[in-house]
Amino acid sequence: MNHEYPIDFGKYILTKRIAVGGMAEVFKAKLQGAKGFEKTLALKKILPEYSSDEEFLTMFIDEARISSSLAHPNIVQVFDFGEFGHQFYLAMEYIDGSNLKNLFFKNLRSGHQLKKETVYYIIQKMASALEYAHNVQLEDHDQMLHLVHRDVSPQNILISRLGEVKITDFGIAKAAIKLSQTQPGKIQGKYSYMSPEQALGKKIDHRSDIFSLGIIFYELLSNRKVYGSSDTVKRYKQATKAEIPRIGGILDQLPSQIDELITKMLSPKPEDRPQSCGEIVALLSEFLSSHSTDTIASQLGNLVGELFPPERSVSQNPGAQSHSDPSQTDPKGYFLQKKRKAKKTPSKKAPKKLTLLRHQNPWLRAGIGVLFVPLGSLIAWTILHQSPQTLPPAASVAKTEPSLEAPDPEPESSEHTQQPSNEEVDYSSMTMAQLSMELSKVQSELRNIEQITDAYLSIPKAKKVSAPKPPPSCPNDMVMIQASSFWFGSSPEDPDRMELVEFEAQEKTLPSFCIDPYEYPNKKGEHPKVGVSFEEASQLCTSHGKRLCKDTEWERACKASASENIEFPYAQQWEQNPCNTGGQLQEIVAAGDFESCKTRDGLFDMIGNVEEWTQGQGRLDLQNRVIKGGSLESPKYLSRCSALKESASNTRSNILGFRCCRNLR
Repeated sequence: MNHEYPIDFGKYILTKRIAVGGMAEVFKAKLQGAKGFEKTLALKKILPEYSSDEEFLTMFIDEARISSSLAHPNIVQVFDFGEFGHQFYLAMEYIDGSNLKNLFFKNLRSGHQLKKETVYYIIQKMASALEYAHNVQLEDHDQMLHLVHRDVSPQNILISRLGEVKITDFGIAKAAIKLSQTQPGKIQGKYSYMSPEQALGKKIDHRSDIFSLGIIFYELLSNRKVYGSSDTVKRYKQATKAEIPRIGGILDQLPSQIDELITKMLSPKPEDRPQSCGEIVALLSEFLSSHSTDTIASQLGNLVGELFPPERSVSQNPGAQSHSDPSQTDPKGYFLQKKRKAKKTPSKKAPKKLTLLRHQNPWLRAGIGVLFVPLGSLIAWTILHQSPQTLPPAASVAKTEPSLEAPDPEPESSEHTQQPSNEEVDYSSMTMAQLSMELSKVQSELRNIEQITDAYLSIPKAKKVSAPKPPPSCPNDMVMIQASSFWFGSSPEDPDRMELVEFEAQEKTLPSFCIDPYEYPNKKGEHPKVGVSFEEASQLCTSHGKRLCKDTEWERACKASASENIEFPYAQQWEQNPCNTGGQLQEIVAAGDFESCKTRDGLFDMIGNVEEWTQGQGRLDLQNRVIKGGSLESPKYLSRCSALKESASNTRSNILGFRCCRNLR
């Protein structure tokens, strides 16, 4: 859904949406007070679909209260917590800059890397923040809270244009992890930075945060990912084992104390790690003692400014599109190809005389040749019997030849058109100059006729063609999905992505195919058939001359083409009520009852109501089959076109059905 800002949200004014995650969206906002007082801050709203989860809300509220009491220069300050319009929110300190992930990778792409002292500075500030949180004690509590962040990752470390380093999301990390435990397939935290005990679902403490910080330390210095496999399952297994080579074996110039520190931080066993972040702060402070931390902060802030310039408002020229570079608006070159083809078509009209000749029989060429023989003989005889002084200069003869490059303009009306004369010409009465000019004209006409004749003769003769066959089509009870490319899978940046099972986004091109508009039995007003295994669903489709849909076909039908690439069948953004999802009805409805749950091609219930078998093979187990679409119970993350589950082929469920596909015939 598109919004125009600013938007009033209680006592706050939302000026821009900064980001959206799996359970919250973040806005740049303003708080206005008396006498022109104004404060810029970040406002994080919990998404509506999670506002009804009582366990999540209870945990979120408890964490938010605690996080609002945290006061440390390297922790994003929480100013306010509340509810407006049935949406809970956190009002936080606004950091004008970038997160560490974007800063690090954009700097690498520009051909640079962070200086060692800059890395020490960032890690020291993070260790200081974590040491504070791990040991904080509130005024109304007798004991330390032993807060654990649980999601220490580059995405949650913010760097300002002043070189400030702050960690965020203390307020909702625990609630988010708890929520993920109720959502099968979602990884707790960002697994690339998880400790082995967290990856295995074991009990964790502050030493899990130390491990996560160690991975960040390692990556910033080595400029490489610790878990670098492109395969999601392999990376997850790497996280559970934590078999990481010593960084000292990669970087020759690394001080031995730093090598030893990082090795300890990345120990698979918590008891072998530093037992507090204070140890990390102490060692890094020694290495930074010979540097000015103010200078490091200033340089870091300047780097943020260089890589992420402040946004500027640029006026749009409505007519700019018509003058745009085709290579920018047409990356595949279709526009350029059309331009090239256009050049092959003559833009200038040929002289009228040639236009008339084009309509003559090509064998006219032979007749003119016969006529030309006596004419040439006559001219030759005349030349022999006249004085050479009567010949015109060569230049004047050349000027008499008509030019195809610059033809005479076509007359405006037929009355001014020169008609061919049938009168005989008396060559014997012509002077030598006149004969030469006439000969030049005839020679020029002959050249034109030769060109036209050659072109005519090169045209292949028409072949007898039988009546064309009707194009392949779909049965009346199916919908044709046109051949096109689309984005299969989900982006690694998608906060709802189920990393173990979903494919990383890749562009695929599929031929046209047919698909049922409704779940089997493909009849509007009838309830979908459920409780069937993969084999039974396949047999039922086959009995109708169809087959189960491939997972790629199913996703293409749900998402539309690559130019649209929508995430939900009805739109790009999640909406609560268009489909039978989220447990709102607690019952399966008849096909087509949710009229708004429809794709652009007219397919109903692609998400929600009942899950659907596909031919796709599982990733965790190749014997499994892919299930798409979610059900009446599915939350947002399972209701995306990219979302999937995998299950054994003999699985039966009262919320699992299918729909059929077919090739064009």
